[in-house]
Amino acid sequence: MIKLTVKEIAEKEGISSPREFERATGLSYATSHALWNGHPRMIQLETIELICTRLGVRPGQLFEFEPDRDKLNRLVEKKQTRKTKRGKSKTSARKGK
Repeated sequence: MIKLTVKEIAEKEGISSPREFERATGLSYATSHALWNGHPRMIQLETIELICTRLGVRPGQLFEFEPDRDKLNRLVEKKQTRKTKRGKSKTSARKGK
């Protein structure tokens, strides 16, 4: 699992809320709130650069990584299931010719 550390780093810089983070970075409140709470759907590189510049950190400092073996196994199984289904549909399409 990838975890954002934006809130922790911002608090060290004296920023104590998503609203203050919004003002400090110029990001929208919705984006600031999502980043602050660690739940963004995606982050653009431009946004990462802006945050790093404002907080004086490197990009890698904004993230922590903890492997989630169960999630990895579920993703692998899902992909294998898709490949199997695709292979079967191609085979049945060939037989129909």
